[in-house]
Amino acid sequence: MTARSLTIALVATALCAASVTATAQTVPPSVAVVAHAFGIADGMFSPEQEQDIVGIAYQSAVARTCRGFEIDLEAYQGAVNALASTPDELSAEETTFRDRIIMTVLGMATGGFIADFAANPGEFCEEADTFRSDFAGKTFFTN
Repeated sequence: MTARSLTIALVATALCAASVTATAQTVPPSVAVVAHAFGIADGMFSPEQEQDIVGIAYQSAVARTCRGFEIDLEAYQGAVNALASTPDELSAEETTFRDRIIMTVLGMATGGFIADFAANPGEFCEEADTFRSDFAGKTFFTN
C-alpha cells in the first residue's frame, strides 16, 4: 500500500463519519476544519495532495496526543517537502505564497485532528492504534 492509498483511507474514513451522522454535534471537528483549510487554499492542491496533507496532519496529531506514538522525522520531512515541490511555472513570489499556504493548511488540519482528540481522547487513540496496525510499515510512526 502506498502513502497515497493510506491518505485516501483517512479521507474516506472522515467522509464516511460525516455522511453517516445527521447532526453537526456528531461530526468530528476535523471534518469542518479540514474543509475550511482547503477552502483557504482555493483549489491550489490536487485531490492527491489534499489526501497527502490529511495523512500527514492525522499522523502528526496522533503523535502529539496519544501515548506510544512517535513520528519518523525524516519520513515526515520527506512527505512535507514532496508537497512543497514547486512547479516550474511558478515565480519566486508565487512559490513563497504556495509554501505558506501549505504550512497553513497542514497546521489547520493537524489542529482539527487534535480537536478530535480533545473531544474524545480514548476513542481517538484507539482508532489510531487500529490505524497503525492496519497500515503497519506504511505510516510515519517509528513504532
